[in-house]
Amino acid sequence: MVRISQNICLMMVVLLLTQIRVSAFFVVQTNDKDEKRRVYDTEKKFSIIPPPGWDADGQAKSPSTILSRKGGEKEQFSNFIVKKRPVPQGAKFIEYAKGVIDGTGKLLEDFEMLEDGEMKIDGRETYYAYFKATGNNVKVIAGFYLIKADGDELYSMNYTVLPPNFERLKPELKKAAATIRIARL
Repeated sequence: MVRISQNICLMMVVLLLTQIRVSAFFVVQTNDKDEKRRVYDTEKKFSIIPPPGWDADGQAKSPSTILSRKGGEKEQFSNFIVKKRPVPQGAKFIEYAKGVIDGTGKLLEDFEMLEDGEMKIDGRETYYAYFKATGNNVKVIAGFYLIKADGDELYSMNYTVLPPNFERLKPELKKAAATIRIARL
């Protein structure tokens, strides 16, 4: 009888763990409703659950998958873009990822790093950075997640929002980033 109870408890723990995904920031729990909103990009071999109120555009129409927030004019610069890009052969991933952000900063005006660090998304090495900048005379806050893929590739997920919207949107954007799943080759 004790053996059966232990097995039932073990099965419940396994079931619970399959419903919870852990990121360096927080625990992301998805449910069937969330999973129904998952967007699959079969060409780039990844999937993501967009934040509520966001729609996927650009599948098979561009080299990027674009999630955009549906809202009024004040939301017009809120977007989330996922691209697959090569990493030079032999490059150390984190050093290369930091170089991508440094290079981006040199192309923008008023670049100011707000936060950066390392984490795991989908069990993969990830470098993230949040920064303020001005581009095309528009001040924005951007978040980048650079995720190591198989071979010499990475997935670049970035989003931009207007500064007044950043703190309000940051939690849902972080949660969406944590839901990315990359097909293993």
